[in-house]
Amino acid sequence: MVQKMVIALWCGLMSSVSFANVNKDEASVKAILGRLEKAWTSGDAKAWSEAFAKDADFTVWSGLRVHGREAIRAGHEGIFKGPYKGTVLKFEIDSLRWVRPDVAVVLTKGDTPGGKAGEQMKQTFVISKHGKSWLVDAFQNTRVQEWRGPTDRP
Repeated sequence: MVQKMVIALWCGLMSSVSFANVNKDEASVKAILGRLEKAWTSGDAKAWSEAFAKDADFTVWSGLRVHGREAIRAGHEGIFKGPYKGTVLKFEIDSLRWVRPDVAVVLTKGDTPGGKAGEQMKQTFVISKHGKSWLVDAFQNTRVQEWRGPTDRP
């Protein structure tokens, strides 16, 4: 009987610790999206790229894959001065799923109203803990298109 009570108490303590960590970690993961929105809206390629791991993979809507934080920064310097200059980015989380305690997969809808950049997009983020920081390890951006049937080709 005592053994069952100890096990029940231990399980209760562990679940409350786990929930506290999940809530804190979920807030940290969501904060990355906020940092990205702010960096985009201010056209700050350096701040944008700092949310990504040094060896991150970034796939743009056209299918082009960019590897590494520096390449992500350089690419965004160009688009922030060009077609996306002055746009605002807003992410809406569709799903946040933990695949491990230190790895989250986040599915979002993103929108950049105004100018050429007013397209609706869907994103997939893989975000993991690097030491004390959370960083984006992989990112896939896909343009939302209306599907007109099985013979429809982009």
